[in-house]
Amino acid sequence: MKKTLWAVVILCALLALCPGVSLAAGARLENLSLSVTACEDGGAMPAATVSWYQAKEEYYLFLPGGTDWDELRIWFTGSMEELEIDGQSYKNGDRIRSLQDGSTFTVAVGKSKKTVHVMQGSSIGALFITTQTGNLKKIESSTSVKEPGTLYLLNADGSVNYDGPLTYVKTRGNTAPTLPKKNYGIKLEKGADIQGMGKAKKWVLVGAYRDHSLLRSQVVFDMARYAGLPYTPDCVQAEVYFNRNYYGTYLLTEKIEINNNRIDIRSLEDANKEANDDDVSSYKMVGPKKSTKGEFKAWQLPHNPDDITGGYLIEYENYRQRYNYEPSAYTTMKGKIMVIKDPEYASVAEMEYISAFMQGFENAIFADDGVDPKTKKRYDEFVDFDSLVLKYMLEEISMNVDANASSQYYFKPSDSESKVAFAGPCWDYDMSFACYSVREFQDRFLNPEAILHTKTSAGNYWWGQMYRKSEFFDAICKAWEAKYLPAMNILLGEEKDPAGALRSVEEYRAAVEKSAAMNFIRWPILTSHGKKNTKRTGLTFEENIDFLTRTIRARRDFLNTRWLKK
Repeated sequence: MKKTLWAVVILCALLALCPGVSLAAGARLENLSLSVTACEDGGAMPAATVSWYQAKEEYYLFLPGGTDWDELRIWFTGSMEELEIDGQSYKNGDRIRSLQDGSTFTVAVGKSKKTVHVMQGSSIGALFITTQTGNLKKIESSTSVKEPGTLYLLNADGSVNYDGPLTYVKTRGNTAPTLPKKNYGIKLEKGADIQGMGKAKKWVLVGAYRDHSLLRSQVVFDMARYAGLPYTPDCVQAEVYFNRNYYGTYLLTEKIEINNNRIDIRSLEDANKEANDDDVSSYKMVGPKKSTKGEFKAWQLPHNPDDITGGYLIEYENYRQRYNYEPSAYTTMKGKIMVIKDPEYASVAEMEYISAFMQGFENAIFADDGVDPKTKKRYDEFVDFDSLVLKYMLEEISMNVDANASSQYYFKPSDSESKVAFAGPCWDYDMSFACYSVREFQDRFLNPEAILHTKTSAGNYWWGQMYRKSEFFDAICKAWEAKYLPAMNILLGEEKDPAGALRSVEEYRAAVEKSAAMNFIRWPILTSHGKKNTKRTGLTFEENIDFLTRTIRARRDFLNTRWLKK
């Protein structure tokens, strides 16, 4: 991979300064933007820069872990010829060797001076995203707004992983867009292997605003992969910079989608595009616009593929409003929303097939004998039994608030690949391990010494129905001893994963600690408590890690009393 040079850049678009010359009337030091960028000798300043950040009266320069301190350079824009830093004058392109992690330097313009604190992140990758407008106002106005841009991605060693155009950048999620630190989706113009996670175009940046450990989703993903849950997303921690501004530490992860390097099954969405001449979204929608039990909305595609038995990607939702703004969806007889993510614009025939399939599954799990009265099929003849067990256990172990509510995926291959669907992949764990608190959830989801997802006044949640079946419970006990208990022991540092894929919480902490220090200056939510439904789990990053570790230990010890047969 290409090696790059890091350089300090002083942007001066508004001022024309020379050493010893006073500021023009009305000009201020704040008009300057102190930045760091990667550049080649004699080259123009590229888009991948890092502007200084002001937090109250303090100024910070947040540098990626891949910064090469010996190759930092000073660059100017505007008509300046020299600039003074710490009493030394620099010309355009001069190296500056005085900066180090933890150091400070002073920029003087006339009589105005500012002290800048230098901080370097952990040994993780860094994404530099530039949007077409140069800001995020448009895309943060709605999750439906997309904007093209560019991506420059540095590995932890300073080499370049990706340098090219983005088809789009957008905000994403259901509740995440309402949070100050948002989640983003990006699409590369061409598929690329990002950070060793396999070649694909679409990627997700998870802000984890409500998770003050920054680790919950990564820990749960790695635990799911260790246990063998199908198609668990790969993920890595990364620094993110938008339009030269530092935005914090994010989880860079694969998108949940049907793709050769994601959920590797046939895509009906691709098959629909091949079967029809026009854009599938241009056809007429049929069905109720609002959620109605036992009914679906679909699209009047002129032609169906020869095989409509798969593949489908389905998202289970407990929130009825999700039906209203998704292109294709079905409301089960228990009032659960089946959002069809692939194919996004499903034909009438496809919705007839997959809605009947998922309704048969729901009928079977609510039957005392586990058999759908209509088709005479058992629930494990609809959805793979082992994946159901592993997925339920992951939700229960992690105390995930969304376990019966949202982000619960199923995928159905074509019958030629599999006659049954599968539970998974897993997704969205920033509200796991007792970090989420709102009135109706406080007593249940903050207690590590309880079975959380099997008791419901509504009586219509799927996990609770399966948990009551003796064969399901027996399988849980076996999988606990063989898979998840060892995983919990690894997280607590009491065992080691020979493959190294799952690590202790302490190892995860050490890998991101320096980046977390920068993140919580950029997003000062540890002491301000953030959003009101975010439980305060510590006033420092270290206290939050300690809380997470204690919660995992308490959870393991309790589940041993329920699932470990002696």
